[in-house]
Amino acid sequence: MRHILHDLQHAFLHADKGILYLIKEMAYRPGYVALEFVQGQRKKYFNPFSFLVIVVAISTVFMSGFDLMSVQGRPNVISKFMSKYFNLVIFFTVPLIAFFTWIFFRKTGKNYSEFLVLAAFTSGERSVFMNIFILPLWIFFKQWYTLVLYTYMLLYFTYFGWACMQFSVKKTAWSFIKGFLIPLIVQIIITIMVIAAIKIYYTFYHHPK
Repeated sequence: MRHILHDLQHAFLHADKGILYLIKEMAYRPGYVALEFVQGQRKKYFNPFSFLVIVVAISTVFMSGFDLMSVQGRPNVISKFMSKYFNLVIFFTVPLIAFFTWIFFRKTGKNYSEFLVLAAFTSGERSVFMNIFILPLWIFFKQWYTLVLYTYMLLYFTYFGWACMQFSVKKTAWSFIKGFLIPLIVQIIITIMVIAAIKIYYTFYHHPK
């Protein structure tokens, strides 16, 4: 138990590579953090994939406990699935985001695995932001669900665009626009998949009266 407690303390509070340090760094220099990691400074930061697993697990607990994916408290089969398997949805978006980032920024010379690091870091920070700011708003102000949701998505798209500018070392408007469009494209793909899942569910498994 002593060793376990020491490892937990080290993971969360260590000045150089703890989670709290990573969260702080990711708040204002996300692209630089990912860039330093892929360039070999791995001892400086908490592992991006471990970081993603931990913060998404925390988000999933809240999503399941409060059924926060139900629009204004009205559950349906898709919202229940999203609440229960929120972690799987986030994990599925990471390789998609990495893929489109690789396509959009392939001229930078970086490979897919390096963009996967960027996607994992930013998706983890996205979940942290959701846990701290978005979930409380959804819990206490359910009538603002849609407004909060779209504001959250807009902030995330902007954040990822900013991260891509830093990661590609090209602080241009075009780099930001491409970075902004990537999570938007992925969100559209996820939305289409959800709509298709609803159609399949009602076509083959449930016939509303």
